[in-house]
Amino acid sequence: MAILPFEGELGDRVAEEVASQFTSTGAYSIVEPGILSPADASTYTASDRLDEVLAAARQRDIDAVLTGEIIESTAPKRSSLLHRAGLKGDDRRTLIVEYCLVDTRTGETLSKNTVRSLEPVADSSADATSSAEVEDSLIAQCSHEMVSRLSPKRCAVQALAKCMWSDRGVISVNKGNRCAASGNWSDAVDSWKAAVEANPHNDAALFNLALAAASQHEYDKAEQYAMRALRARHSDDYERGLENIRKQRAEFEERRTVSHP
Repeated sequence: MAILPFEGELGDRVAEEVASQFTSTGAYSIVEPGILSPADASTYTASDRLDEVLAAARQRDIDAVLTGEIIESTAPKRSSLLHRAGLKGDDRRTLIVEYCLVDTRTGETLSKNTVRSLEPVADSSADATSSAEVEDSLIAQCSHEMVSRLSPKRCAVQALAKCMWSDRGVISVNKGNRCAASGNWSDAVDSWKAAVEANPHNDAALFNLALAAASQHEYDKAEQYAMRALRARHSDDYERGLENIRKQRAEFEERRTVSHP
C-alpha cells in the first residue's frame, strides 16, 4: 500500500502516523509515496490526478493507495447564544479526517469513511497540556481508528466462499470479498446482504455472512446463515464451517463462564 500525503493542515503528520501504525501492526507492506513520482510526490495529494497515481502504482505492483483530507483541525466556534448566556460551551479541539482506500487494479473505492477525535476534557488537577501535545494526541487517535478500520480482520472460521461466475449476485459477493480483504467488514456485510436479497439461495453470500457474524460472536445468527448456505448447496466446506462455528461458540461461552462465574 502507498499512503499519500493527506491534504490540509496536519495532513502530512496524519499520513506519517498512519504509515507508522500500519508498519507496526504488519497489516500491510507500506511503500514510500515518493516511489510513485520521485520528482514531485506532493502533487499526488490532488484528487484530480488519482488516475495518474493508480497507473504509477500498478506499474510498481502496489495493490492499494490511501488518500485523505483533513476536514477540520481547529476548536469549534462558540455559539453566540451560549456567549450571551455567559456559558463557556465546548471549545475543545477536534480533528476530523476523511480517508479513501482505492484498489489500484480496478480503480474501485474499497473503503471511504471519516474518523474523528476530540481533545480530552482537561483535568483541573493536572498540568496544562500544550498545543503540540494536544495535536499529537488527536493525530494518534484518528490514525489508530483509521488503521483499525482498514486492517484486514482474520476470518473467524475459514476462507471466504466465492461464487461461480454464473451465480446471480456474483458481483455483490465479489465486492464483499474485496471489502473484507481490505478490512472493511461493514461494507462487506452490506454487499453480501445485497447478494442474498437478489438471490436468497446464494450460498457463498450466506456462508460469508455466517463468518462475519461468528467474528462478532453473534453465534445464533452465524449458525442460521451457515445452515441456510448448506441447504442452498451442500458442501463439505460449509459443513466444516458450521462445526467450527459451534465449536467457537462453546469455547466462547466457556471463557465467559470462567470470567463471570
